[in-house]
Amino acid sequence: NDTSRSAGDAAQSELIDVLISNSAKAVTWLKERVGVDLSLRAQLGGHSYMRTHRPSNGMAGAEIIYGIQKAVKSYAKQGKVSIMVDTKVTSLVIEEATGRVIGVSTNGPGGEENELHASNVMLATGGFAADRSSGSYLDRYRPELLDMP
Repeated sequence: NDTSRSAGDAAQSELIDVLISNSAKAVTWLKERVGVDLSLRAQLGGHSYMRTHRPSNGMAGAEIIYGIQKAVKSYAKQGKVSIMVDTKVTSLVIEEATGRVIGVSTNGPGGEENELHASNVMLATGGFAADRSSGSYLDRYRPELLDMP
């Protein structure tokens, strides 16, 4: 009931059911596959009992991102995944018969155009806090944060 109560009129019971049904599997995956320490449980605001899994050191979000980055970099070293930085996705490649996403069209760092196909496509857009270049989102919308470490 905590999630429904917190969402108020915006509650979508189907999505809440998915969250509730899969959260334990997600925590197990983060622990076993990514190596994230989520050994502590805490009761946060709006919770009726302790159910938020947290690391014993650091902040949950940072520890989860660090763990996933470490795992993805390991996959890249093994040739299981390609990481493309400074590459802009310009469109999704969609299979007409099924409507399934089967790839992306891109512009690379040198402006080269490419179409990449894969059985699984994951878009990781990230944030914009690390881009401190002139004209970046951070520069345009929160310039006072440019000098923060």
